[in-house]
Amino acid sequence: MLYKLYKKIYMYIKNYNKNIKIKTPYISRDVKLGKNVIVGENCRISYGCTIGDNTYINYNSVIDAKVKIGKFCSIAPNVYIAPGNHTYSYLTTHPMLYDKFWQKKLNIHTYHHIQEQRKETIIGNDVWIGVNATILEGIKVGNGAIIGASAVVTKDVEDYAIVAGNPAKRIKYRFEKEEIQKLKELDSWWDKNIAKMNIEKMYDIKEYIQQNERNKNDKEVKKND
Repeated sequence: MLYKLYKKIYMYIKNYNKNIKIKTPYISRDVKLGKNVIVGENCRISYGCTIGDNTYINYNSVIDAKVKIGKFCSIAPNVYIAPGNHTYSYLTTHPMLYDKFWQKKLNIHTYHHIQEQRKETIIGNDVWIGVNATILEGIKVGNGAIIGASAVVTKDVEDYAIVAGNPAKRIKYRFEKEEIQKLKELDSWWDKNIAKMNIEKMYDIKEYIQQNERNKNDKEVKKND
């Protein structure tokens, strides 16, 4: 009980002035948190993780080692990102061949410690991950993507794609391909000062693109004057 309290106090002091809200003690002390991050009850976040500004993670979700999550992501309850893989090319799939915990428990003494290799998993910005979804280790999820409820993501997901199923497959894109291309060419909205943005324009993708293209052109004209 005291350890959990200590962990909460430590994370609060470490992230002072970032306006974060952490409702779980099961978060590694080396996790890097952006501003306004919310982590729900009973979430477990392992070492080596990074969580961007304004991202929230709902209760009972598990974020395993070496996961980088972008800004403005919405993660539903019971999501599992980057569960460890069992190597199947060895004689056994049991982690005793590389995991020090099991080697000590089984009194195994070997001079050939095989390091457990963890691949980095990347979740882009403005990603929505549905309830009970699983994203395997080493996957890259593009900006603006949507992962359907209970999906099992085994392959990379493109920007603004909507995927669902087990294994997850692309259903469609959120926007037209021309619109997605223009969004990639414009400055990313999640890196801007949200307070200074015209939020009304964000309700209409076409109007948002047109407005930002006009602003971009105006800047170019002023730059050349």
